[in-house]
Amino acid sequence: MELRIFETDELQLLGELVDSHIEIAHSARIPLEGSALSQELVGELLENNSRKLLTLYKIRGKIGLLKEEEILCKDMYVC
Repeated sequence: MELRIFETDELQLLGELVDSHIEIAHSARIPLEGSALSQELVGELLENNSRKLLTLYKIRGKIGLLKEEEILCKDMYVC
């Protein structure tokens, strides 16, 4: 019996979406440094951005593990 949460194309799309959001989050950091905003506000924004990036990297890692598992299942014909 095969139990799969995501299909290959779904994992690929999820990975692309996460990568896109990681790029956006990194880009959002650049204008904050040296901006006219108060240091306190910049600090809060950077902290929130860092938490978001950490979560996105964790998700990317889990997607990678699911892809590896899928490859192993296909190679071994066992799932």
